[in-house]
Amino acid sequence: IFPGPGGHGLRFDASFQGGNLRRVRLESDGVVEVLLCGDTKRSYHCQSFCFDAIVDVPLRLRFRIVSFSKPGSTFTDGQRIVTRPEGMAAWRRDGHDYAYVPNRYTIGQRRRHYTLA
Repeated sequence: IFPGPGGHGLRFDASFQGGNLRRVRLESDGVVEVLLCGDTKRSYHCQSFCFDAIVDVPLRLRFRIVSFSKPGSTFTDGQRIVTRPEGMAAWRRDGHDYAYVPNRYTIGQRRRHYTLA
């Protein structure tokens, strides 16, 4: 559903500074699989992500970001994403049941990647 116009009442945008969304796929069980653009002009991997998810009506989604390269993540120590619902002025910590696990993907020459779910 990204790149493209979206679908199923869900659209994504990363056309702003810091936006690093490469591809999004909606699976049949309501899971959204996300592939990020790689870090550029850096000698290290910062593992950040920034994109807008726009929904027509409130719905519960499970995101899987599949392109991380570090074997550890601060999400396993309690870090949470921040969201800003439309019409709200303040950001808030959000999400629950985080998992950070190895996956089967090969991206470029890298064979070992991890998924944040």
